[in-house]
Amino acid sequence: GHPIDVEDINDQARHLVRLMPVLRLRDARFMRRIRNGTVPNVPNVEVTARQLDFLARELSSHPQNLSDGQIRQGLSAMVQLLEHYFSEQGAGQARYRLMRRRASNEQRSWRYLDIINRMIDRPGGRSYRVILLGLFATLLQAKGTLRLDKDARPLLLIEDPETRLHPIMLSVAWHLLNLLPLQRIATTNSGELLSLTPVEHVCRLVRESSRVAAWRLGPSGLSTEDSRRISFHIRFNRPSSLFARCWLLVEGETETWVINELARQCGHHFDAEGIKVIEFAQSGLK
Repeated sequence: GHPIDVEDINDQARHLVRLMPVLRLRDARFMRRIRNGTVPNVPNVEVTARQLDFLARELSSHPQNLSDGQIRQGLSAMVQLLEHYFSEQGAGQARYRLMRRRASNEQRSWRYLDIINRMIDRPGGRSYRVILLGLFATLLQAKGTLRLDKDARPLLLIEDPETRLHPIMLSVAWHLLNLLPLQRIATTNSGELLSLTPVEHVCRLVRESSRVAAWRLGPSGLSTEDSRRISFHIRFNRPSSLFARCWLLVEGETETWVINELARQCGHHFDAEGIKVIEFAQSGLK
């Protein structure tokens, strides 16, 4: 295209970055170590703890069937999850851990968090979402990584959220992230995570010799019947097949066993070569 002359383009670019910052979530183990003094001083941890406690009390104002202790345990699990991604690894040993007390039963905390997810996701839960986003922003500011503008609409980049998470915890965590009123882009190698995402929202990245090509469904999408079949037979029952280079369609279960065994006898390993054998007679495909 042709360049467009715009006055004060630098100011406008900074304004755009301020309103639509990009937040990158990745495993804290792979964050680059930083030198002392390169990150602004973090707020007083006691003040931050009081802010988190206030947000917890706001969320617990309508506990319904949950006790305050159960809601706080769920929030504690949520904080642990977010801190896993936002904890900066500095050269010093002083690292704050907010609400880090472990419950006697960690699985119970994740179950409470799932209940909180469903409570926030109910109709009329807008105030809960605002509180959750406030907690999210408070954690960011407490880590000193970024100051969010009050009018900001961040773009959330999530790298491999399945890392170090059990599939059940991954489902709860993904539901939590879906409640945040933010645009999200996630990269993953997890079939479990793909099964939680509508196929219309999936973009396949293919590395070529000179570029990385992106493939996704076109604007017309799928018909209602095809979408139902793909969702049930592929996305729910065979999500890992979406990572395959190609599909080899056979009629039924017997052909699946025979084709895989014949390939193995001939020295071909379909899994390593990105070939997925799918029985189309049991998948509703024509």
